[in-house]
Amino acid sequence: MKERIKSLWEKNTTRLLVDLFTLQLRWTVWYLAILFILIGALRFLVGFADERGNVMWLVFQPSTIYMFVIATITGYVFLSFYMRVGLTRRAFFKAMSISALMLVAFVVLFSVLGQAILELVAGMSAYEAPKTHADFLATDSFYVLPALSYFAILLSYYVAGWLVVTGFYRYRGYRPALFILAGLAFLILSSLFWRGESFQLFLWIGARLPEAPLGVAIAGTLFLSLLGVVAIHHFLKDTPIRLK
Repeated sequence: MKERIKSLWEKNTTRLLVDLFTLQLRWTVWYLAILFILIGALRFLVGFADERGNVMWLVFQPSTIYMFVIATITGYVFLSFYMRVGLTRRAFFKAMSISALMLVAFVVLFSVLGQAILELVAGMSAYEAPKTHADFLATDSFYVLPALSYFAILLSYYVAGWLVVTGFYRYRGYRPALFILAGLAFLILSSLFWRGESFQLFLWIGARLPEAPLGVAIAGTLFLSLLGVVAIHHFLKDTPIRLK
């Protein structure tokens, strides 16, 4: 009986994972299509240009906000829905965690493929494909390290959105506002890995945080995301389910 229950739980979790990822993937495909249409329109109609105009950078910039928003929608709307049909919080947590990794990986791989195609076209024509990445990516690597960096940062925005909406789902009154502050603090801490920051400690006493090496920034951001997911699990495991 125990093995049967375990098998049924794993089957339901897999089905939930497929549902969550497929749903978010559909939204993301529409988002990317609209994004490229807007970029194309800005470039050719009003002469928009960006020296860091490679595809990976152009996809990364708005995708930070997109990941935050899609996490809040998915984490709030579909938790009650799947609980009503008999799935557990544990199954939802596991499925959403894995689907987040898959979704972020899809966006990054899509941008890498888009840049590769652009360079292929440029190699066969007089067009020169933009190749400059973000200012905070001090690396000679063009694909691997930037892709890993964008993956880590986008994942942190997804986790931040999920953390905020978990507080809104679980609590009432003033406490959800604390989760907004927690999400903001989470993203600020993550950004400190990528940009050296100056701040005032007390009166004339100041300090400056140096920029971390790229490998440390990636690892630190992923570790923060892991801590965020652990916090989400803590608040989600006994959250009352809203039936309406």
